[in-house]
Amino acid sequence: TLEAGTYYAQVVHDRYSNNNPYSPEERPPSDYTLHLEATTFDRPGDTPETARDLGTTPNGVLYEGFIGHGNERDVYRFQVDDTTDFDFAVRGVHTAMRVSLTWDSNGDGAIDYLDESRSRSCYDTGSIALGQVLESGTYYLTVESQGGNSDYLLSSLATPVTASDRA
Repeated sequence: TLEAGTYYAQVVHDRYSNNNPYSPEERPPSDYTLHLEATTFDRPGDTPETARDLGTTPNGVLYEGFIGHGNERDVYRFQVDDTTDFDFAVRGVHTAMRVSLTWDSNGDGAIDYLDESRSRSCYDTGSIALGQVLESGTYYLTVESQGGNSDYLLSSLATPVTASDRA
């Protein structure tokens, strides 16, 4: 994995190959094709400040992720405008992991130990489901490794809560 930046590739003749019958001065030009490929990864951050933004009231979100050595946690941020019943699922788990939902319950504008959080853990393979009725505000969903490596698939289902549902 390379960080963002400028990189250079250099192609040189192998002057000292035992299979090369020519001296460096006599070597004929070589034709070759150089193919370089890069893939950009849109990874979630690992803190509330660097969290991947899922937008407002994410419904049907599907995100494939990885947690483990070198990337112990993935943090997602989303907004809720109206009271909504959320169900989150993390599937394809191949290690012990924890899923936490945290919100700024004391209204100080920061996520810290004073805020409310709800979490579920999985200690082997399978899936984790976490459901909660959420009021308007900013929320953070964290997928965290408990020691091993695993790919996962995060999904959400959002159902608006109507006034009659609250009665």
